[in-house]
Amino acid sequence: ASPRLWSTDTPELYTVRTTLSQDGETVDLEENTYGIRKVAWERDGFYLNGERVELVGVNLHSETYMLGNAQSDDAIFAEIKRLREYGFNCIRMSHYPHDPAFYAACDRYGVAVIDCLAGWQNYSDTDAFKNSTYEQMRDQIRVNRNHPSVVLWEPSLNESGYTSAWARDMH
Repeated sequence: ASPRLWSTDTPELYTVRTTLSQDGETVDLEENTYGIRKVAWERDGFYLNGERVELVGVNLHSETYMLGNAQSDDAIFAEIKRLREYGFNCIRMSHYPHDPAFYAACDRYGVAVIDCLAGWQNYSDTDAFKNSTYEQMRDQIRVNRNHPSVVLWEPSLNESGYTSAWARDMH
């Protein structure tokens, strides 16, 4: 298997704890893991933190054998771990955001993620549709930007015949 791109055992991952208090009582607590990394796509390949890394990938739907979409976090982690053991270090998500456990598993096992805009074989050249896709991409980036596994966002609608104007505006 190829070496990990990063792991929870390295200093590249950090946890920040946010506590919301009211009258001295904790009313909410959130912990987020994030990573600091430099990602570059050059003519000769992909670079992570200045080192060229050969990406070996798969395209993955959010479903697990025998479980379909009713997969547990443990099943997601087991699947990502198994893919790493098979030598894959990159996953292109298929047509929609996946469960938060998917991103956490990719962070843990050092798997690069190509995070895709939701959609497949459908494009409508209406303002409502286009504005919805722009907002969706912004939201997806905001939600997943701290995951060190996400190395690329794919702001396109797979097999949908979108216009060059939409692609330019989406970019």
